[in-house]
Amino acid sequence: MTNYSESELIPFALAAINETPKGIETQLLIKKLAKVMKPNGEDKIILINRTDDKFSQKVRNLKSHKTLEIKQIAKFYNNKFYITKKGIDYLKKLSEELNNIKNISQISKTKKLTIDILREWPLSQRSYNVLQNQNIR
Repeated sequence: MTNYSESELIPFALAAINETPKGIETQLLIKKLAKVMKPNGEDKIILINRTDDKFSQKVRNLKSHKTLEIKQIAKFYNNKFYITKKGIDYLKKLSEELNNIKNISQISKTKKLTIDILREWPLSQRSYNVLQNQNIR
């Protein structure tokens, strides 16, 4: 059951906008995001006195709340969204972070990852002493 927030739509919306350099209208953005994100449950509830569902309204809110423009990652003009340089940088950074997560996941399947919490975590003296006395690292 999905109940996406407007902020959860941002990376997917930005990727869709980036795929359409000549701009993308809101209606097409709704279709692309629905295809990728597969909303269901609460997101598919039809709004009262409307023909659209909650998910499509959340996508439209990206425009009406100027969510992408406030973050300066996209612009809306001529009835279309266009990605900005800052938006492209945002997607690159997100891609790098996802690659790092994939790499860690692959390493953890072949190697046991260990963390010495006594050295690496900010612990109170009491917590430190308890863990050390129990030989927990």
